[in-house]
Amino acid sequence: MLEKLLRFDEFIFPQVTKIIYYIGLALIALFAVLGALGALFAGISQGNFGGGLIGLVGALIGGAVGVLVWRITVELWTVVFSIHDILKDIRDRKSGL
Repeated sequence: MLEKLLRFDEFIFPQVTKIIYYIGLALIALFAVLGALGALFAGISQGNFGGGLIGLVGALIGGAVGVLVWRITVELWTVVFSIHDILKDIRDRKSGL
């Protein structure tokens, strides 16, 4: 792994994609929960329970949208690297002829 890190013959990103994805999911979930609780407690402390519920729902919807956008982003990264691998295979086949 260290050799791959020091040389640029292969990309290491495809191997760590899942780790990055799960870290991103954990952060999105953490911020969605903190935002929902913060909105709810702010609404309660100000005597506006309805506003707190709206903030709670908004934070949860924002978290769901964040998960969707994060998934699409990671998939696009994966597609770019798979295109690179396919083009590398095509180049290797052509040079072998």
